[in-house]
This record gives sequence, structure tokens and C-alpha cells, in this order.
Amino acid sequence: MNRIIEASVHFIDVVASRGIPATITLILALALFRWVLHRQIKHQEKLSDELKLRWTNIVKNTSYLVLVISLVLIWAPQIQTFALSLTAFAVAIVIATKELILCFSGTILRMSSRPFSIGDIIESGDYLGYVVDQNFLTTTLKELEPDFYSATGKTLIIPNSLFLSAGITNHSFIRPYMIHSFNVYLEPNARQVNIYHNLLSTILEEYWSSFQQENPKFLAQIRGKRLIQQDALPKVRFTTNDGAKHKFVVTFPCRAEARLEQEQAILKRLFATEIQ
Repeated sequence: MNRIIEASVHFIDVVASRGIPATITLILALALFRWVLHRQIKHQEKLSDELKLRWTNIVKNTSYLVLVISLVLIWAPQIQTFALSLTAFAVAIVIATKELILCFSGTILRMSSRPFSIGDIIESGDYLGYVVDQNFLTTTLKELEPDFYSATGKTLIIPNSLFLSAGITNHSFIRPYMIHSFNVYLEPNARQVNIYHNLLSTILEEYWSSFQQENPKFLAQIRGKRLIQQDALPKVRFTTNDGAKHKFVVTFPCRAEARLEQEQAILKRLFATEIQ
């Protein structure tokens, strides 16, 4: 700040001592030179009106160019000194307001790409929840528990700068529907893998048939969102986890508000069946 004050005082001193007289002299000289040339052009009877206009325009533009170049030469040392001090001040401001600038940048990214809106379920970094409010600096979420998507009762206020460094997953992109996924863990038993897999496949086939009847426009909406239809179909995958447990990953489309209800219905039917 002291450097800026000193530079400003020096700038004013130079303006008072040299800058203003030189500038006034330059302007008066150019004005006189331009007036003389205009009179000469005007009284040239051999020139057509079109040529007089053309030469008058050339003189005008040339005088403006000379004025700009001359002013830069007159004021260059003072402008340079003041600009360096102003640059140092600007850098300090940027460092002090870095987080605010990043938040505004994240807001611009959000507004330009529109990855989500209020009411959507989004996931960014370690945060998951319903979007309930958004402004230029922050986004407010009602936190959800990752495994069951149930409300934790907590409110998350995350800075919009997070969107610049972490991806945004919108679980409500096909609202009011969503693609829900959950895991089923079983004790290792190679003979029962195919039995459970077939049973889950049968349950999902019946669920899909019923879902299509109740939601006939679902596939059309999927195509309208330019999503791959195959990704929206119910499916079950078999794998294992680090604890050597058998793991089935079940994925199916559903209405967002009914995801837990449908998950429970599938699990109850699965474990209600006696496996020999």
C-alpha cells in the first residue's frame, strides 16, 4: 500500500511539472497542424469532393495516431512505475481472495454446464446429498448415507470451488428416476454361486417387466437424455471382495423416492427362498 501511495505522489508531481505542459503543447500543435491541412485541402479546387473527404479522413486518423503515440512516449516512465506498484497490489489482492475467486469460478462452471439443479441427488468428492440451496459461493446439501441413501439429518455447506477439483455425479440426471445399485455379500460357496445369480436374475426380470408397465415412458426418456439404454437395464454382476466373500452387485432403475423400498423387496425375496 505504501508503494502505491508513493507512486501516486510521484505520478502527481510529474503531471504537475512536466506531463501537463507537454501534453497541452502536443494537443495544441496537432490541432493547429490539422486545421492548416484541412484548410489547404478545402481550397484545393483541383480535388474532387470524394478526394477531399478521403484526405480529410486520412489527416484526422493520422493526427489521432500521432497523438496516441506521443502521449505514450511522454507518460511511459510514469505509467510504468505506477503500473508496477498497481500490479503488486493486484497480486496481493488475488492471493488474499484466492478462495473467493475459486468459488466464483466454480459457480461459473456450474452455471455454464448446469450439471445439477435444486432437488437433485449429487455426489462430489466425499459429499453426497440432496441439493437444497445454491448461491455464488456455496451449495447446500441435505446429507445422505452412502450405502442406503437415507438422510443423516445433517446439512452440508460446500464451497463451489470443490467443483473445479472434484467431479460431480448427478444421481438424479433422469429425474424422477434414478439408477440404483447395492451389494449382496454371501459366504463363499462355489456350488451356490449360480443358484443365487440365477435367482437374482429372475427377480430382476420380473421387476423390470412390472416397472415397464408402470413407467412406459422410461426408455424414451433415457434415449432423450442421450444415455445408453443398456446401462439403464437391470443387471446383476458377480465378484468377490477383499475378505474373500462372494459379492453380487445389483443395479436397476427405479423412482428416486422408491429406491430403498425396491432394494428391500429384492433382498427379502432373495433370502426368503430356501437354497439347497
